[in-house]
Amino acid sequence: MRSTYQNSFQVRETTIYWGPVALWMLLIFVLSAQSSLGEMHGPPLFQVSRKIGHVIEYAVMALLVGRGLIYTWRSRGEALSRRLLMRTWLVGVALCALYAMTDEFHQTFVPFRGGRIEDVVLDTLSAMAALGLWYRFRSRQLLNRDQ
Repeated sequence: MRSTYQNSFQVRETTIYWGPVALWMLLIFVLSAQSSLGEMHGPPLFQVSRKIGHVIEYAVMALLVGRGLIYTWRSRGEALSRRLLMRTWLVGVALCALYAMTDEFHQTFVPFRGGRIEDVVLDTLSAMAALGLWYRFRSRQLLNRDQ
């Protein structure tokens, strides 16, 4: 039987690893609900800066999701391995892509906003790149540790 200390420790650890994911998703949701951010037109540099916002939002989210997934699987006794890192990349990208789809769908209900498939693709590619770089870095750490 688990002690109260073990249960509270697990809740605290889960909050530390998954709380930032929830807060980041909430931030994205709040920004998506802003009518004032919709369909702004301007010079190309302005449009590029808006897309860079998408890249940053979903790259950060992907890294936070990856961190949470690793914590969850490691706390269940799985050893850190390239296979675990690859699964983290796959599941992390899938979760970010699903959230990007729901975010764009949510924007279809916000005045002066709209859902764009291009934004879902950009968000997903951003998550893929961020977790891909993370995977390479962590794989090299594992390789160096094993030598």
